[in-house]
Amino acid sequence: MIKPVSIDNGGYRKFGWIDPTTKKIHNGHDYNVPVGTSVKSICDGEVVFNGEINGFGSFNPNTKGGVIILKHQIRDKIFYSLYGHISRIETLKLGRQVKEGDIIGYVNKYTSSGVPCSHLHFCIWYDKSYPPVPYGYVNKLVFWVNPLEFLK
Repeated sequence: MIKPVSIDNGGYRKFGWIDPTTKKIHNGHDYNVPVGTSVKSICDGEVVFNGEINGFGSFNPNTKGGVIILKHQIRDKIFYSLYGHISRIETLKLGRQVKEGDIIGYVNKYTSSGVPCSHLHFCIWYDKSYPPVPYGYVNKLVFWVNPLEFLK
């Protein structure tokens, strides 16, 4: 397995961070990278979602932004990787197989209160069933695992 981006200028929000306003838990790691940074599949997998979801366009939870979800299987273990705040590659149709290292998108422009803070929201859902919404902040971390630890 590889990291989804080749650089990380320090995490914008880390796994397990609790939003002081909503009290919800951040379920991924935000790679702080420039707009246009290529996003790669962490390992071989299948595209199970390629679309836009509220909350991934800006800090406003009602703005849509690009998200790709891949399903992976290593031996008998199934898990999902989610890549948010990205410009998606439209040719990645549902069911398409991707290889480790394939470019699946590019980090998109993202703002928080008008301030640019481009980043990749990356998370891992470690279960054989499809991950339920919401995808950025959750009430419990059941089946969401620390993606940095998972990639080790």
